[in-house]
Amino acid sequence: TARQVAELPTTTAVFDPAGRRIAWIRTGVPGTTGTNNIVVRDLASNADTVWPEDGLLKTNLVWSPAANGIVFVGASQDDTSRTDVFLAKADSSPQRLSSAPGYKVNPLVDPGGAAVVYSVVGTSPFGGRGVGPAASTSDATILVLKAGTSRTIPEIVTGSLTMSAG
Repeated sequence: TARQVAELPTTTAVFDPAGRRIAWIRTGVPGTTGTNNIVVRDLASNADTVWPEDGLLKTNLVWSPAANGIVFVGASQDDTSRTDVFLAKADSSPQRLSSAPGYKVNPLVDPGGAAVVYSVVGTSPFGGRGVGPAASTSDATILVLKAGTSRTIPEIVTGSLTMSAG
C-alpha cells in the first residue's frame, strides 16, 4: 500500500540510494543570500538539514553514494554564459567538477563514484539566462573524478546513455 512519506514545497527531489533521505531544492527563502538551497530530509525523523549556503542556482540533483554527497548542475547568478557540474556535501561548500564552457545538464553518477557523465546543450537549464553557441546534442562528457580528467564521448544516440560497471 502506498503511503505519503513527505510533503515538500518543490518539484525537484531525489531519494538517496538507501531510501532513507530525500534531497530537494528550496527556493525563494527570505533572509538568505542564495537563490536555491539543497535541503536533505531524514525520512525516519522528518528532520531537515540545509546544506551550506553558496548563492548558486541549482537543478538536476543526483546522489553520489561513494562521495556521500549530491552532484548537481549549478550557475552563478551573475554569469549567464555557462553552467557547471558541482559536488555538494553536508559539511562544506560545493566543489566545481567541470571546467569547460557551455551549459551542462543531466549529470549521471556511476555507482562506484569514479565518474560523472553530463551533456552540453545550447541553452541554459535556468530559462531566460541566455543562449550559448550551438552545442552538439549528441556528445556527452565524462569527468573521471579520481584522476581529475575529462573526455568527450561523441555520437551518443539521442538522449539516452547507459553506464555499466566493469
